[in-house]
Amino acid sequence: KSVKNISANTQVHYYKVFHHCLNSAVIDEIITSNPMDKIKNEEKPKRRRTERAFLTIDELKILSQTDFHNATLKKAFLFSCFCGLKKGKVGKMELHMTQQKTQEILSLPLSKEALKQLPVRGKVPDTEKVFKGLISLGRTNEILPKWAAKAGIQKHITFHSARHTHATMMITLGADLYTVSKLLG
Repeated sequence: KSVKNISANTQVHYYKVFHHCLNSAVIDEIITSNPMDKIKNEEKPKRRRTERAFLTIDELKILSQTDFHNATLKKAFLFSCFCGLKKGKVGKMELHMTQQKTQEILSLPLSKEALKQLPVRGKVPDTEKVFKGLISLGRTNEILPKWAAKAGIQKHITFHSARHTHATMMITLGADLYTVSKLLG
């Protein structure tokens, strides 16, 4: 279809995964040595530092007041900005989630601003998605920057930017770094 370059950080990720697979093959005695061990450091893909995009409180206010053609995505993105969530179960006034890295289960109170973004729901089974009809993450990350540009915000935001926005907002409002770290997992 078309040639698309792989980003430097994706190259590093692929390299590490493939290297790990070959190491496993050595351990399982499928091959005698990992040929990737012969690659010189200067020839290995290098990770590039990436900018962590986030919205300031003022930018978040502007964005929330800017019309957006996808109301479900708008609410889901703003909800994530106010609670830092990407996945979890939403109760009446709290969020239930399992930390991805530690598998620790957390129940966190939701702010008034986060609750405002939730769609009106009756009795919803735990398995049902809160934001029904949400488009794919790839498509989401294509159109979020257009909404930001419409609001006059010159930042390339993605859905993950909502987590950074939440963390930055918490620190700006006085939360300590340890608490923010724990809440975001």
